[in-house]
Amino acid sequence: MPGGMSEGLNHNFTSLSASSLLAEACIRLSIRWPIALPVSSFNYTNNFTILFWYNLNATASSTYLFSRWDAGTAGNRQYLIRINSINVLAFYDSNTTLYSSSVTNIGAAGIWNHITIVINGSSSRMYVNGLAVGSTFNPTITARSNSGNIIGGTYNIYPSLSTGITNAKIDEVRIYNRALTANEISMMYFAKNSNN
Repeated sequence: MPGGMSEGLNHNFTSLSASSLLAEACIRLSIRWPIALPVSSFNYTNNFTILFWYNLNATASSTYLFSRWDAGTAGNRQYLIRINSINVLAFYDSNTTLYSSSVTNIGAAGIWNHITIVINGSSSRMYVNGLAVGSTFNPTITARSNSGNIIGGTYNIYPSLSTGITNAKIDEVRIYNRALTANEISMMYFAKNSNN
């Protein structure tokens, strides 16, 4: 778990294309400036996994954590991960369909949480702190070509910096080009958590 890390920005995003772990970022964001990955990066519509730790600096009313969304086009979403207005983890697909967990207190400030989104057709699922939450779902994800993945924000982050900036710390972002298993996710969370 990323406890004890300093605020500010310190990121190193490394592509590992020869492995199912496509990229791993050691990110320390007390976010005022989202990270936009290259447009060509990780443009998947199925069989991928996104996971990261986050810690909100203030209780969320609506917080954007990770997205791929064509810049400047409000309805042209590929996917979006956020804490919604009722402090529930939410995943939105390209049709703006909402899939949410029932976990409470996910939007509380000052608490590290580990989030995993596994996209695998009708077996897609969300995990919080190593445990599956909510039901499986079958999202529709359409590839978008005008924007890369954005950590800590959403589309149109430059020059309009008021759109979707996250007031949170985000750390240890990983993207896999396959659907991780429940056992793998649990092992990752508990191995990291037991070291702190």
